[in-house]
Amino acid sequence: MVIRKIRCLFGSFPFAVFLFFLACLITVFRWEFAGVIVFVSIISLILVCCNDIASTTLPFLLLCAFVCKCYDSFSLFFPLWRIAILPLAALIFHFVFYRRRFSIGPTFYPLCAVAFAITLGGAFGAPFSDYFSGTSLFYVGSLGIGMVVLYLLMKSAFVPEHDYDIRRRFAAVMTITGLFACFMVLHHVISIFPDLQNGKRIDIQWSNNISTLLMLAMPFPLYFAHKRGFWWGALSILFYVCTFLTGSRGGILMGAIELVIAFTVFSIRDKKIRIFSLITLFVTGLLIILFSNQLSAFV
Repeated sequence: MVIRKIRCLFGSFPFAVFLFFLACLITVFRWEFAGVIVFVSIISLILVCCNDIASTTLPFLLLCAFVCKCYDSFSLFFPLWRIAILPLAALIFHFVFYRRRFSIGPTFYPLCAVAFAITLGGAFGAPFSDYFSGTSLFYVGSLGIGMVVLYLLMKSAFVPEHDYDIRRRFAAVMTITGLFACFMVLHHVISIFPDLQNGKRIDIQWSNNISTLLMLAMPFPLYFAHKRGFWWGALSILFYVCTFLTGSRGGILMGAIELVIAFTVFSIRDKKIRIFSLITLFVTGLLIILFSNQLSAFV
Protein backbone atom coordinates (compact mmCIF):
# COMPACT_ATOMS: atom_id res chain seq x y z
CA MET A 1 0.00 0.00 0.00
CA VAL A 2 2.80 2.44 0.91
CA ILE A 3 4.78 1.66 -2.23
CA ARG A 4 1.66 2.24 -4.34
CA LYS A 5 1.23 5.72 -2.79
CA ILE A 6 4.89 6.50 -3.44
CA ARG A 7 4.51 5.46 -7.08
CA CYS A 8 1.40 7.60 -7.43
CA LEU A 9 3.29 10.56 -5.93
CA PHE A 10 6.18 10.27 -8.40
CA GLY A 11 3.71 10.16 -11.28
CA SER A 12 1.54 13.04 -10.04
CA PHE A 13 1.16 16.55 -11.40
CA PRO A 14 2.13 18.24 -8.07
CA PHE A 15 5.42 16.33 -8.15
CA ALA A 16 6.00 17.50 -11.73
CA VAL A 17 5.39 21.10 -10.63
CA PHE A 18 7.83 20.61 -7.76
CA LEU A 19 10.51 19.35 -10.16
CA PHE A 20 9.89 22.30 -12.49
CA PHE A 21 10.35 24.92 -9.76
CA LEU A 22 13.35 23.05 -8.34
CA ALA A 23 15.00 23.18 -11.78
CA CYS A 24 14.17 26.90 -12.01
CA LEU A 25 15.89 27.54 -8.65
CA ILE A 26 18.93 25.63 -9.85
CA THR A 27 19.09 27.85 -12.94
CA VAL A 28 18.58 31.13 -11.08
CA PHE A 29 21.24 30.43 -8.43
CA ARG A 30 23.56 28.51 -10.80
CA TRP A 31 23.50 25.38 -8.67
CA GLU A 32 24.03 23.02 -11.63
CA PHE A 33 26.59 20.86 -9.84
CA ALA A 34 24.34 20.34 -6.81
CA GLY A 35 21.38 20.01 -9.16
CA VAL A 36 22.97 17.06 -10.92
CA ILE A 37 23.41 15.26 -7.60
CA VAL A 38 19.83 16.02 -6.51
CA PHE A 39 18.17 15.04 -9.79
CA VAL A 40 20.26 11.89 -10.26
CA SER A 41 19.29 10.91 -6.70
CA ILE A 42 15.60 11.51 -7.48
CA ILE A 43 15.83 9.45 -10.68
CA SER A 44 17.62 6.65 -8.81
CA LEU A 45 14.90 6.62 -6.12
CA ILE A 46 12.19 6.45 -8.79
CA LEU A 47 13.99 3.58 -10.53
CA VAL A 48 14.00 1.60 -7.28
CA CYS A 49 10.43 2.38 -6.19
CA CYS A 50 8.53 2.45 -9.49
CA ASN A 51 7.94 -0.33 -11.96
CA ASP A 52 6.88 2.26 -14.56
CA ILE A 53 9.94 4.01 -15.98
CA ALA A 54 7.79 6.83 -17.37
CA SER A 55 8.13 8.60 -14.01
CA THR A 56 11.83 9.20 -14.71
CA THR A 57 11.17 11.05 -17.99
CA LEU A 58 10.54 14.54 -16.62
CA PRO A 59 13.43 14.69 -14.10
CA PHE A 60 15.75 13.27 -16.77
CA LEU A 61 14.75 15.90 -19.35
CA LEU A 62 14.98 18.75 -16.83
CA LEU A 63 18.43 17.49 -15.86
CA CYS A 64 19.47 17.46 -19.53
CA ALA A 65 18.21 21.02 -19.87
CA PHE A 66 20.03 22.76 -17.01
CA VAL A 67 23.22 20.75 -17.59
CA CYS A 68 23.36 22.35 -21.07
CA LYS A 69 24.98 25.36 -19.40
CA CYS A 70 27.87 23.29 -18.02
CA TYR A 71 30.14 23.54 -21.05
CA ASP A 72 33.68 22.18 -20.74
CA SER A 73 33.10 21.07 -17.15
CA PHE A 74 34.69 17.62 -17.20
CA SER A 75 36.97 18.52 -14.30
CA LEU A 76 33.94 19.71 -12.30
CA PHE A 77 31.92 16.52 -12.65
CA PHE A 78 34.71 13.94 -12.84
CA PRO A 79 34.93 13.56 -9.02
CA LEU A 80 31.34 12.29 -9.07
CA TRP A 81 32.49 8.99 -10.60
CA ARG A 82 32.91 7.67 -7.07
CA ILE A 83 29.18 7.87 -6.41
CA ALA A 84 28.12 6.92 -9.95
CA ILE A 85 27.77 3.35 -8.73
CA LEU A 86 24.53 4.31 -6.93
CA PRO A 87 22.46 5.40 -9.98
CA LEU A 88 24.03 2.57 -12.00
CA ALA A 89 22.95 0.07 -9.34
CA ALA A 90 19.44 1.59 -9.31
CA LEU A 91 19.25 1.25 -13.10
CA ILE A 92 20.35 -2.40 -13.03
CA PHE A 93 17.96 -3.11 -10.14
CA HIS A 94 15.03 -1.64 -12.07
CA PHE A 95 15.56 -3.69 -15.22
CA VAL A 96 16.23 -6.88 -13.24
CA PHE A 97 13.64 -6.64 -10.46
CA TYR A 98 10.88 -5.23 -12.68
CA ARG A 99 11.90 -7.19 -15.76
CA ARG A 100 9.23 -7.97 -18.32
CA ARG A 101 9.10 -9.64 -21.69
CA PHE A 102 10.46 -7.58 -24.56
CA SER A 103 7.81 -5.99 -26.75
CA ILE A 104 7.96 -3.94 -29.92
CA GLY A 105 5.77 -1.23 -31.39
CA PRO A 106 5.32 0.39 -34.80
CA THR A 107 8.46 2.54 -34.46
CA PHE A 108 10.78 -0.43 -33.90
CA TYR A 109 11.41 -1.26 -37.56
CA PRO A 110 12.08 2.36 -38.64
CA LEU A 111 14.51 2.55 -35.71
CA CYS A 112 16.29 -0.56 -36.99
CA ALA A 113 16.55 1.06 -40.42
CA VAL A 114 18.08 4.19 -38.86
CA ALA A 115 20.53 2.05 -36.85
CA PHE A 116 21.51 0.22 -40.05
CA ALA A 117 22.10 3.51 -41.89
CA ILE A 118 24.15 4.98 -39.02
CA THR A 119 26.27 1.83 -38.69
CA LEU A 120 27.12 1.77 -42.41
CA GLY A 121 27.43 5.55 -42.73
CA GLY A 122 30.97 6.29 -43.95
CA ALA A 123 31.84 2.57 -44.14
CA PHE A 124 33.17 2.88 -47.69
CA GLY A 125 34.19 6.52 -47.58
CA ALA A 126 36.07 7.00 -44.32
CA PRO A 127 39.56 5.58 -43.74
CA PHE A 128 39.57 2.20 -41.98
CA SER A 129 41.44 3.64 -38.98
CA ASP A 130 38.91 6.46 -38.59
CA TYR A 131 35.85 4.22 -38.89
CA PHE A 132 37.12 1.82 -36.21
CA SER A 133 38.58 4.45 -33.89
CA GLY A 134 37.38 4.48 -30.30
CA THR A 135 35.39 7.71 -30.68
CA SER A 136 33.75 6.55 -33.91
CA LEU A 137 32.80 3.16 -32.46
CA PHE A 138 31.32 4.86 -29.40
CA TYR A 139 29.05 7.17 -31.40
CA VAL A 140 28.16 4.64 -34.11
CA GLY A 141 27.48 1.95 -31.52
CA SER A 142 25.47 4.09 -29.12
CA LEU A 143 23.42 5.86 -31.81
CA GLY A 144 23.00 2.71 -33.90
CA ILE A 145 22.51 -0.68 -32.29
CA GLY A 146 22.59 1.00 -28.88
CA MET A 147 19.32 2.79 -29.62
CA VAL A 148 17.69 -0.50 -30.63
CA VAL A 149 18.77 -2.14 -27.36
CA LEU A 150 17.59 0.91 -25.40
CA TYR A 151 14.24 0.77 -27.18
CA LEU A 152 13.71 -2.87 -26.22
CA LEU A 153 14.52 -2.11 -22.59
CA MET A 154 12.43 1.03 -22.37
CA LYS A 155 9.39 -0.28 -24.26
CA SER A 156 8.96 -3.14 -21.84
CA ALA A 157 9.51 -0.85 -18.84
CA PHE A 158 6.45 1.35 -19.45
CA VAL A 159 4.11 -0.32 -16.98
CA PRO A 160 1.61 2.14 -15.45
CA GLU A 161 0.89 1.44 -11.79
CA HIS A 162 -2.51 3.04 -12.24
CA ASP A 163 -4.52 3.79 -15.36
CA TYR A 164 -3.51 6.92 -17.24
CA ASP A 165 -3.36 8.13 -20.82
CA ILE A 166 0.29 7.64 -21.81
CA ARG A 167 -0.04 10.13 -24.70
CA ARG A 168 -1.50 12.82 -22.46
CA ARG A 169 1.15 12.20 -19.80
CA PHE A 170 4.02 12.34 -22.28
CA ALA A 171 2.59 15.49 -23.87
CA ALA A 172 2.45 17.07 -20.39
CA VAL A 173 6.05 16.07 -19.65
CA MET A 174 7.30 17.54 -22.94
CA THR A 175 5.28 20.74 -22.42
CA ILE A 176 6.74 21.24 -18.94
CA THR A 177 10.22 20.58 -20.35
CA GLY A 178 9.62 23.19 -23.03
CA LEU A 179 8.44 25.71 -20.44
CA PHE A 180 11.59 25.15 -18.41
CA ALA A 181 13.76 25.57 -21.50
CA CYS A 182 11.93 28.86 -22.15
CA PHE A 183 12.61 29.90 -18.57
CA MET A 184 16.33 29.23 -19.05
CA VAL A 185 16.47 31.31 -22.24
CA LEU A 186 14.40 34.21 -20.88
CA HIS A 187 16.32 34.24 -17.60
CA HIS A 188 19.57 34.50 -19.56
CA VAL A 189 18.21 37.31 -21.76
CA ILE A 190 16.97 39.26 -18.72
CA SER A 191 20.30 38.81 -16.94
CA ILE A 192 22.20 40.38 -19.86
CA PHE A 193 19.54 43.00 -20.66
CA PRO A 194 21.76 45.97 -19.66
CA ASP A 195 24.38 44.75 -22.16
CA LEU A 196 21.72 44.39 -24.84
CA GLN A 197 20.77 48.03 -24.36
CA ASN A 198 24.38 48.91 -25.11
CA GLY A 199 24.26 47.13 -28.46
CA LYS A 200 25.60 43.71 -27.44
CA ARG A 201 23.90 40.82 -29.19
CA ILE A 202 22.50 37.75 -27.47
CA ASP A 203 25.22 35.10 -27.31
CA ILE A 204 24.21 31.80 -25.73
CA GLN A 205 26.93 29.14 -25.78
CA TRP A 206 24.37 26.39 -25.14
CA SER A 207 22.03 27.61 -27.89
CA ASN A 208 22.06 24.47 -30.04
CA ASN A 209 21.40 22.14 -27.11
CA ILE A 210 18.54 24.14 -25.62
CA SER A 211 16.98 24.82 -29.03
CA THR A 212 16.97 21.06 -29.63
CA LEU A 213 14.90 20.56 -26.47
CA LEU A 214 12.59 23.40 -27.47
CA MET A 215 12.06 21.85 -30.90
CA LEU A 216 11.33 18.46 -29.33
CA ALA A 217 8.71 20.09 -27.11
CA MET A 218 7.21 22.43 -29.70
CA PRO A 219 4.34 20.28 -31.07
CA PHE A 220 3.07 18.99 -27.74
CA PRO A 221 1.07 22.04 -26.53
CA LEU A 222 -0.99 21.60 -29.69
CA TYR A 223 -2.08 18.21 -28.34
CA PHE A 224 -3.75 20.06 -25.47
CA ALA A 225 -5.00 22.72 -27.87
CA HIS A 226 -6.94 20.00 -29.66
CA LYS A 227 -8.36 18.73 -26.37
CA ARG A 228 -8.73 21.80 -24.15
CA GLY A 229 -8.76 24.96 -26.21
CA PHE A 230 -6.84 26.66 -29.01
CA TRP A 231 -5.04 29.07 -26.63
CA TRP A 232 -2.64 26.23 -25.75
CA GLY A 233 -1.16 26.78 -29.20
CA ALA A 234 0.37 30.01 -27.89
CA LEU A 235 2.88 27.88 -25.96
CA SER A 236 4.15 26.32 -29.20
CA ILE A 237 4.72 29.84 -30.52
CA LEU A 238 6.48 30.79 -27.28
CA PHE A 239 8.76 27.77 -27.69
CA TYR A 240 9.73 28.98 -31.16
CA VAL A 241 10.23 32.57 -29.99
CA CYS A 242 12.68 31.30 -27.36
CA THR A 243 14.36 29.13 -30.00
CA PHE A 244 14.76 32.30 -32.08
CA LEU A 245 16.23 34.16 -29.09
CA THR A 246 18.93 31.50 -28.66
CA GLY A 247 20.42 32.51 -32.00
CA SER A 248 20.81 28.88 -33.04
CA ARG A 249 20.70 28.95 -36.84
CA GLY A 250 19.58 25.33 -37.06
CA GLY A 251 16.88 25.96 -34.47
CA ILE A 252 15.64 29.12 -36.16
CA LEU A 253 15.38 27.46 -39.59
CA MET A 254 14.19 23.97 -38.69
CA GLY A 255 12.02 25.24 -35.83
CA ALA A 256 10.12 27.49 -38.25
CA ILE A 257 9.52 24.57 -40.61
CA GLU A 258 8.45 22.37 -37.71
CA LEU A 259 6.04 24.99 -36.37
CA VAL A 260 4.39 25.41 -39.78
CA ILE A 261 4.00 21.64 -40.18
CA ALA A 262 2.62 21.23 -36.66
CA PHE A 263 0.05 24.01 -37.05
CA THR A 264 -0.92 22.73 -40.50
CA VAL A 265 -1.59 19.22 -39.18
CA PHE A 266 -3.64 20.42 -36.23
CA SER A 267 -5.48 23.01 -38.34
CA ILE A 268 -6.74 20.17 -40.51
CA ARG A 269 -7.87 18.23 -37.45
CA ASP A 270 -9.50 21.04 -35.49
CA LYS A 271 -11.41 24.11 -36.69
CA LYS A 272 -10.63 26.03 -33.48
CA ILE A 273 -6.91 25.62 -34.22
CA ARG A 274 -7.59 26.67 -37.81
CA ILE A 275 -8.92 30.05 -36.69
CA PHE A 276 -6.02 30.47 -34.26
CA SER A 277 -3.56 29.53 -37.03
CA LEU A 278 -4.96 32.10 -39.44
CA ILE A 279 -4.75 34.81 -36.77
CA THR A 280 -1.19 33.71 -35.95
CA LEU A 281 -0.15 33.78 -39.62
CA PHE A 282 -1.64 37.26 -40.04
CA VAL A 283 0.09 38.66 -36.94
CA THR A 284 3.38 36.97 -37.88
CA GLY A 285 3.25 38.40 -41.39
CA LEU A 286 2.52 41.85 -39.99
CA LEU A 287 5.47 41.61 -37.57
CA ILE A 288 7.78 40.48 -40.37
CA ILE A 289 6.79 43.51 -42.43
CA LEU A 290 7.18 45.92 -39.51
CA PHE A 291 10.58 44.56 -38.45
CA SER A 292 11.93 43.52 -41.85
CA ASN A 293 15.07 45.63 -41.52
CA GLN A 294 15.93 44.25 -38.08
CA LEU A 295 15.23 40.67 -39.19
CA SER A 296 17.42 40.96 -42.28
CA ALA A 297 20.24 42.38 -40.15
CA PHE A 298 19.84 39.55 -37.66
CA VAL A 299 19.92 36.92 -40.41
